Amino acid sequence: LTCQTRLFMMATTLFQFVMLLVVIDSKQYGDNVAYGCSGGACLATSHAFKSPINESEIDYESTSPSEILEYHFHVYFFQDNSVSVNAAKYIQTQLISAVTNHEFLVVLNGIDDTILPDLNASIVPDFNMQPIGPHPCGSFEVWVPKQYFVETLSWFMINRGYLSILLHPLTPNEAEDHFGRAMWLGQPYRIDLTVLVADDGHIRGSEYPELKLGYDYNVDSIYAPQNWLYSSNQN
Repeated sequence: LTCQTRLFMMATTLFQFVMLLVVIDSKQYGDNVAYGCSGGACLATSHAFKSPINESEIDYESTSPSEILEYHFHVYFFQDNSVSVNAAKYIQTQLISAVTNHEFLVVLNGIDDTILPDLNASIVPDFNMQPIGPHPCGSFEVWVPKQYFVETLSWFMINRGYLSILLHPLTPNEAEDHFGRAMWLGQPYRIDLTVLVADDGHIRGSEYPELKLGYDYNVDSIYAPQNWLYSSNQN
Protein backbone atom coordinates (compact mmCIF):
# COMPACT_ATOMS: atom_id res chain seq x y z
CA LEU A 1 0.00 0.00 0.00
CA THR A 2 1.19 3.50 -0.75
CA CYS A 3 1.73 6.02 2.03
CA GLN A 4 -1.24 8.10 0.81
CA THR A 5 -3.53 5.03 0.84
CA ARG A 6 -2.48 4.17 4.41
CA LEU A 7 -3.09 7.74 5.57
CA PHE A 8 -6.53 7.73 3.93
CA MET A 9 -7.45 4.42 5.62
CA MET A 10 -6.27 5.73 8.99
CA ALA A 11 -8.26 8.94 8.56
CA THR A 12 -11.36 6.97 7.58
CA THR A 13 -11.03 4.68 10.60
CA LEU A 14 -10.55 7.65 12.93
CA PHE A 15 -13.63 9.40 11.47
CA GLN A 16 -15.75 6.25 11.92
CA PHE A 17 -14.54 5.92 15.52
CA VAL A 18 -15.40 9.55 16.30
CA MET A 19 -18.84 9.15 14.73
CA LEU A 20 -19.40 6.00 16.83
CA LEU A 21 -18.60 7.97 19.98
CA VAL A 22 -21.02 10.72 18.92
CA VAL A 23 -23.76 8.16 18.26
CA ILE A 24 -23.19 6.44 21.60
CA ASP A 25 -23.16 9.75 23.44
CA SER A 26 -26.37 10.95 21.75
CA LYS A 27 -28.42 7.81 22.32
CA GLN A 28 -31.29 8.16 24.77
CA TYR A 29 -31.93 4.46 25.34
CA GLY A 30 -31.49 1.03 23.77
CA ASP A 31 -28.73 -0.30 21.53
CA ASN A 32 -29.92 1.34 18.33
CA VAL A 33 -29.64 5.04 17.61
CA ALA A 34 -32.97 4.79 15.75
CA TYR A 35 -34.62 4.51 19.16
CA GLY A 36 -33.29 7.84 20.37
CA CYS A 37 -35.79 10.49 21.42
CA SER A 38 -36.16 14.06 22.60
CA GLY A 39 -38.81 16.28 24.13
CA GLY A 40 -42.26 14.82 24.55
CA ALA A 41 -41.33 11.83 22.38
CA CYS A 42 -39.37 10.44 25.36
CA LEU A 43 -42.57 10.37 27.41
CA ALA A 44 -44.80 8.17 25.26
CA THR A 45 -44.55 4.93 23.33
CA SER A 46 -46.77 2.79 21.11
CA HIS A 47 -44.86 -0.39 22.08
CA ALA A 48 -45.28 -2.93 24.89
CA PHE A 49 -42.90 -3.00 27.88
CA LYS A 50 -40.88 -6.03 28.99
CA SER A 51 -42.01 -5.57 32.59
CA PRO A 52 -45.06 -3.98 34.23
CA ILE A 53 -45.20 -0.21 33.99
CA ASN A 54 -44.35 1.66 37.18
CA GLU A 55 -47.57 3.57 37.78
CA SER A 56 -45.75 6.22 39.79
CA GLU A 57 -44.01 7.22 36.53
CA ILE A 58 -47.31 7.90 34.77
CA ASP A 59 -48.18 11.51 35.42
CA TYR A 60 -51.33 12.90 33.91
CA GLU A 61 -53.66 13.50 36.84
CA SER A 62 -51.43 16.12 38.48
CA THR A 63 -51.48 18.23 35.31
CA SER A 64 -55.20 17.82 34.68
CA PRO A 65 -57.73 20.53 35.45
CA SER A 66 -60.85 19.46 37.33
CA GLU A 67 -62.66 19.77 34.00
CA ILE A 68 -61.46 20.32 30.45
CA LEU A 69 -62.97 23.52 29.13
CA GLU A 70 -61.13 24.23 25.86
CA TYR A 71 -60.09 22.17 22.85
CA HIS A 72 -58.31 22.34 19.51
CA PHE A 73 -59.48 20.77 16.29
CA HIS A 74 -56.61 20.55 13.77
CA VAL A 75 -57.69 20.10 10.17
CA TYR A 76 -55.03 18.13 8.26
CA PHE A 77 -54.50 18.26 4.51
CA PHE A 78 -51.83 17.42 1.93
CA GLN A 79 -50.19 20.77 1.24
CA ASP A 80 -48.86 19.66 -2.17
CA ASN A 81 -52.23 18.37 -3.37
CA SER A 82 -54.51 21.12 -4.70
CA VAL A 83 -57.66 19.03 -4.20
CA SER A 84 -56.78 18.46 -0.54
CA VAL A 85 -55.88 22.13 -0.02
CA ASN A 86 -59.16 23.25 -1.58
CA ALA A 87 -61.08 20.86 0.66
CA ALA A 88 -59.43 22.40 3.73
CA LYS A 89 -60.12 25.93 2.50
CA TYR A 90 -63.76 24.99 1.95
CA ILE A 91 -64.02 23.78 5.55
CA GLN A 92 -62.35 27.00 6.70
CA THR A 93 -64.84 29.11 4.74
CA GLN A 94 -67.83 27.19 6.04
CA LEU A 95 -66.67 27.52 9.64
CA ILE A 96 -66.21 31.27 9.26
CA SER A 97 -69.71 31.48 7.82
CA ALA A 98 -71.16 29.50 10.74
CA VAL A 99 -69.53 31.85 13.28
CA THR A 100 -70.63 34.92 11.31
CA ASN A 101 -74.21 33.58 11.37
CA HIS A 102 -73.99 32.91 15.14
CA GLU A 103 -74.59 29.16 14.72
CA PHE A 104 -71.74 28.45 17.17
CA LEU A 105 -68.49 30.12 18.16
CA VAL A 106 -64.96 28.97 17.32
CA VAL A 107 -61.73 30.81 16.53
CA LEU A 108 -59.63 30.02 13.46
CA ASN A 109 -57.68 31.79 10.77
CA GLY A 110 -60.14 34.16 9.06
CA ILE A 111 -62.02 35.04 12.24
CA ASP A 112 -61.12 38.58 13.28
CA ASP A 113 -62.47 41.50 15.31
CA THR A 114 -65.01 42.36 12.63
CA ILE A 115 -66.74 39.08 13.51
CA LEU A 116 -65.83 38.87 17.21
CA PRO A 117 -65.29 42.52 18.25
CA ASP A 118 -63.30 41.72 21.40
CA LEU A 119 -61.01 39.14 19.81
CA ASN A 120 -57.24 39.63 19.90
CA ALA A 121 -56.85 38.59 16.26
CA SER A 122 -53.06 39.05 16.33
CA ILE A 123 -52.60 35.67 18.03
CA VAL A 124 -54.93 33.63 15.82
CA PRO A 125 -52.75 30.99 14.07
CA ASP A 126 -52.14 30.89 10.33
CA PHE A 127 -53.48 28.55 7.70
CA ASN A 128 -50.29 26.47 7.51
CA MET A 129 -49.14 25.36 4.08
CA GLN A 130 -46.32 23.28 5.58
CA PRO A 131 -45.70 21.09 8.63
CA ILE A 132 -45.49 23.12 11.84
CA GLY A 133 -44.99 22.17 15.48
CA PRO A 134 -46.13 18.58 16.03
CA HIS A 135 -48.24 18.54 12.86
CA PRO A 136 -46.66 16.57 9.98
CA CYS A 137 -48.52 18.18 7.07
CA GLY A 138 -50.56 21.23 6.13
CA SER A 139 -53.07 22.16 8.81
CA PHE A 140 -55.11 24.85 10.47
CA GLU A 141 -56.26 25.16 14.06
CA VAL A 142 -59.80 25.61 15.33
CA TRP A 143 -60.16 26.66 18.98
CA VAL A 144 -63.43 25.82 20.70
CA PRO A 145 -64.55 26.40 24.30
CA LYS A 146 -66.68 23.89 26.19
CA GLN A 147 -69.75 26.05 25.66
CA TYR A 148 -69.70 25.27 21.91
CA PHE A 149 -67.94 21.90 21.87
CA VAL A 150 -70.94 19.70 21.08
CA GLU A 151 -72.08 21.88 18.17
CA THR A 152 -68.55 22.03 16.76
CA LEU A 153 -67.93 18.30 17.07
CA SER A 154 -71.24 17.58 15.36
CA TRP A 155 -70.35 20.00 12.57
CA PHE A 156 -67.00 18.33 11.92
CA MET A 157 -68.51 14.84 11.93
CA ILE A 158 -70.90 15.91 9.20
CA ASN A 159 -68.68 18.24 7.16
CA ARG A 160 -65.04 17.06 7.35
CA GLY A 161 -65.27 15.14 4.06
CA TYR A 162 -62.24 12.86 3.67
CA LEU A 163 -59.87 15.09 5.66
CA SER A 164 -58.49 13.91 8.99
CA ILE A 165 -59.14 15.97 12.11
CA LEU A 166 -57.01 15.83 15.26
CA LEU A 167 -58.99 16.72 18.38
CA HIS A 168 -57.20 17.33 21.66
CA PRO A 169 -57.87 19.20 24.92
CA LEU A 170 -55.91 22.16 26.26
CA THR A 171 -54.21 21.53 29.62
CA PRO A 172 -50.70 22.24 30.96
CA ASN A 173 -49.57 18.80 29.70
CA GLU A 174 -49.06 19.25 25.95
CA ALA A 175 -47.57 15.79 25.41
CA GLU A 176 -50.47 14.03 27.11
CA ASP A 177 -53.01 16.28 25.35
CA HIS A 178 -51.67 15.28 21.93
CA PHE A 179 -51.10 11.60 22.77
CA GLY A 180 -53.08 10.05 25.61
CA ARG A 181 -56.05 12.44 25.46
CA ALA A 182 -56.23 12.97 21.70
CA MET A 183 -58.98 11.70 19.40
CA TRP A 184 -59.27 11.51 15.61
CA LEU A 185 -61.98 11.96 13.06
CA GLY A 186 -60.79 10.06 10.01
CA GLN A 187 -57.40 8.43 9.50
CA PRO A 188 -54.90 9.16 12.31
CA TYR A 189 -51.48 10.62 11.54
CA ARG A 190 -48.25 10.15 13.45
CA ILE A 191 -47.39 13.51 15.02
CA ASP A 192 -44.03 14.84 16.21
CA LEU A 193 -44.06 14.72 20.00
CA THR A 194 -40.49 16.01 20.31
CA VAL A 195 -41.66 19.65 20.22
CA LEU A 196 -44.13 19.19 23.08
CA VAL A 197 -43.63 19.41 26.85
CA ALA A 198 -45.17 17.31 29.58
CA ASP A 199 -46.00 20.18 31.90
CA ASP A 200 -45.16 23.86 31.45
CA GLY A 201 -45.70 24.51 35.16
CA HIS A 202 -48.50 27.01 34.67
CA ILE A 203 -52.14 26.86 35.63
CA ARG A 204 -53.94 27.16 32.36
CA GLY A 205 -56.12 30.14 31.58
CA SER A 206 -58.19 30.67 28.48
CA GLU A 207 -56.43 30.92 25.14
CA TYR A 208 -58.66 33.89 24.35
CA PRO A 209 -59.52 35.37 27.77
CA GLU A 210 -61.08 38.47 26.18
CA LEU A 211 -64.01 36.31 25.02
CA LYS A 212 -64.75 35.16 28.59
CA LEU A 213 -65.38 31.58 27.53
CA GLY A 214 -63.75 28.25 28.36
CA TYR A 215 -61.41 28.50 31.33
CA ASP A 216 -62.38 32.15 31.87
CA TYR A 217 -66.11 31.69 31.37
CA ASN A 218 -68.41 34.48 32.50
CA VAL A 219 -72.13 33.93 32.14
CA ASP A 220 -72.57 37.60 31.28
CA SER A 221 -70.19 37.44 28.32
CA ILE A 222 -71.80 38.58 25.07
CA TYR A 223 -70.30 35.41 23.56
CA ALA A 224 -71.98 33.06 26.04
CA PRO A 225 -74.44 30.75 24.24
CA GLN A 226 -77.56 32.38 25.66
CA ASN A 227 -76.37 35.74 24.31
CA TRP A 228 -74.62 34.69 21.11
CA LEU A 229 -76.51 31.85 19.42
CA TYR A 230 -78.59 33.18 16.53
CA SER A 231 -78.57 36.65 18.08
CA SER A 232 -77.82 38.15 14.66
CA ASN A 233 -81.22 36.88 13.47
CA GLN A 234 -83.11 38.56 16.29
CA ASN A 235 -82.28 42.14 15.25
